Amino acid sequence: MTNRQHRTRQALQAPQNNAADRQVEKLMLPHLLLAPNDLCALHSAISGYLSYLLRLPGCDQGTTLVLESLQRRLAALLVHAEQAQNTPIMLSQAEVAIMRESLLGFCILLPMFARDTPDICAELVAGLMHLYERLGEMQRNQP
Repeated sequence: MTNRQHRTRQALQAPQNNAADRQVEKLMLPHLLLAPNDLCALHSAISGYLSYLLRLPGCDQGTTLVLESLQRRLAALLVHAEQAQNTPIMLSQAEVAIMRESLLGFCILLPMFARDTPDICAELVAGLMHLYERLGEMQRNQP
């Protein structure tokens, strides 16, 4: 095949490849890369907020089921987190929304429970709010 034939073939296949690439991108779940410390903090925040929610009368069962599932997945990832620099976690749109809600709720509750250590509490809240913003970007970028 000559160089000209090769370029023509590539030009003809390019629109098909781009369309296929876009379809694959739509099917992919968004993922969040987490450093070991972020993974640990996120697991603690989800666990703490879930514990709080389960004590409330009439809490939403759907939300608690999603949070329990996320808590188990994060715990499983924590086992191997030390071996990897960044750990990916795949998230559905519902999981992203519920995770953002729980991070915000935990950040609101944390200062009430950690009154003795305001500096550490402020640092934790700042880190968790950074994760909250990253999840917000994921939510905005989803179709």
